Amino acid sequence: MHQAPTLASRIQLPRRLVGRRPAVNREYTFEFEIGQTVILECTQEAARVIGRIQMVDCADEYWIEILDATCAPCRVLAHQLIATH
Repeated sequence: MHQAPTLASRIQLPRRLVGRRPAVNREYTFEFEIGQTVILECTQEAARVIGRIQMVDCADEYWIEILDATCAPCRVLAHQLIATH
């Protein structure tokens, strides 16, 4: 009978069981911070950044929630947002 490993070693696991590690550039700076209030350019509505991901050779992708609305979070690109001061 197989025994569950107490500590998984990435070297000993089959490749299909080893998840890919995302390549992250720690020196990269995003245009908008999580929690920052922004304006959605197409509707001029205020929104809050709730997530973000850096895209390789492309614009950054952000997840925003529109303030004063009961809709699901939206995925937008950086050029679709306007910073508020």
